[in-house]
Amino acid sequence: MFVYSFLPQPTRALCAASGCTVRVSPDGHLHCSPHAPCFTPLGYDPLACGVCRPWAELCRVTSPSARSKLPALASLRMAWTRARRMAHKRDGSSLAWVDPILGADLG
Repeated sequence: MFVYSFLPQPTRALCAASGCTVRVSPDGHLHCSPHAPCFTPLGYDPLACGVCRPWAELCRVTSPSARSKLPALASLRMAWTRARRMAHKRDGSSLAWVDPILGADLG
């Protein structure tokens, strides 16, 4: 016999872009990956987004040896992975960093 538990699921908001019904991740973004300000036509630019910018700035001022333990770096990598996946699903394209030096610096 199985016992099912109906626990309340965390509520996830929908994208703030008009007409978009994609759920956003609970990392602070108000828009889904295709509509977020950090995903520009040129690529991923974390400095253009109010959510990603503090993460990128914190990673830049932290030493490389201590950077791998930062939750901010994990958040940036998660946003980057999600954006790459969405770009590939949309039209099979790849996504690049707008600032390749920042991308290489963050690993």
